[in-house]
Amino acid sequence: MGDDKAIPHKVFRGWPLICTRAQPGAPLPAYSPSRWEVASLKAGRRVDSERAAETPALRASDVDNIKRELDESNKKARRLDEALQERDRVKMQVKAKK
Repeated sequence: MGDDKAIPHKVFRGWPLICTRAQPGAPLPAYSPSRWEVASLKAGRRVDSERAAETPALRASDVDNIKRELDESNKKARRLDEALQERDRVKMQVKAKK
């Protein structure tokens, strides 16, 4: 009896159903969810579908923020590139005058 191990029997909609085996080679018992478990899973599914409906709006705002940050970063990179090109042009002019 000391070798009882909890093992996952099945996964039902992301919820592991746990059972125990008395002996390592013993077959797994059949699992029948209670009415309460079925009701709670159905309620959880409703909550998940409500949350899923909200998620695209959050993701769209995140995408907009990332796009805005990328645009700002690209503008900054362009300004830095233009400044470096101007510096190089001035250096070349100074060398040409010598």
